[in-house]
Amino acid sequence: MGKKVTIREVAAECGLSVSAVSQVLNGKEIGIPQKTKEKVRAAAEKLRYCPNSAARSLVTSRSDTVGVLVPDISNAFFGEAFKEIQRRMGEEGFDVLLCSGDGTAKQDERFLRLFAARGADGLIVAPAAETLEEKNAEKFAALLEEIRIPYVYLDRYPALPCVRVSADHRAGGYAAARCLLKNGHTKIGCIAGPAALVGARLRLEGFCDALAEAGIRPLAINAPFTAEGGERAAKALFGRGLTALFASDDLQAYGAMRAAAETGVRIPDDVSLVGYDDLQFSALANPPLTTISQPVKDMAAAAAELLLRRMRGEDAENPPLFVPRLIERQTVKNLKEEIE
Repeated sequence: MGKKVTIREVAAECGLSVSAVSQVLNGKEIGIPQKTKEKVRAAAEKLRYCPNSAARSLVTSRSDTVGVLVPDISNAFFGEAFKEIQRRMGEEGFDVLLCSGDGTAKQDERFLRLFAARGADGLIVAPAAETLEEKNAEKFAALLEEIRIPYVYLDRYPALPCVRVSADHRAGGYAAARCLLKNGHTKIGCIAGPAALVGARLRLEGFCDALAEAGIRPLAINAPFTAEGGERAAKALFGRGLTALFASDDLQAYGAMRAAAETGVRIPDDVSLVGYDDLQFSALANPPLTTISQPVKDMAAAAAELLLRRMRGEDAENPPLFVPRLIERQTVKNLKEEIE
């Protein structure tokens, strides 16, 4: 490995003082002529200068790093959210450290301590369902306060006062039910999400509100936000005379479609299906999935902006809930057309 290039060597290369070069390379360029800045950057690039971020953080008390905790990066919702957070934070000069959990509260807590040890300047967190269970949620929230790092919850948050960015999940569940009702369905089941997740509970509540208005009692089964969870729940619900299912997560919907294929249930001819999230593969499913779309990029960008304000010590109120919308594709059959 070659010797690390120093600021002094960059200064010698471009014939400037170490102080001037240090100011340019550390982003403190006010009052320095543009030609000088270009000269310094050209010399740094030529010599392949790499800044010592660890040393700089000792001086500035900043690491220029933001930590992001997600429950599962293989879930396309969180993958898309992370890319947007990374883009927005990169514009402000921050590197982003990603930690993807294993579904346990213990791992989430370990990652919080890791972020603190790495000197993260801010955190965006979407904890595991287990972390948000009543027995764990207060402990996790207390740890967030203990490490004294500005933070924002994204989509997943505890049933406690907190700084968060989220969608109107109740409205999303309501819209899913209205979609099925307007197509003549009255025998409707729901694959609900983990009861520990506030968003999952709100989706179910909104769904049930719409059915109650129509005088219908839903049949609901809780399941993890996974394809496997959706498959198990769908198999338990098939054969109960239902004509429609609402899966409160697209991964669950994918599992329900797999269960249908394995059991000879035709979607939408036998059972109609509505998902939630509008993940990238939902439009490519066979048949393409009718689902509730969340504006994930807008939510992620809002979380980044809220965190930046908190890191600057500014007053930062939670933004309004983002409004989900129905994306109608080909998994809902219109029973009214059959009657006509």
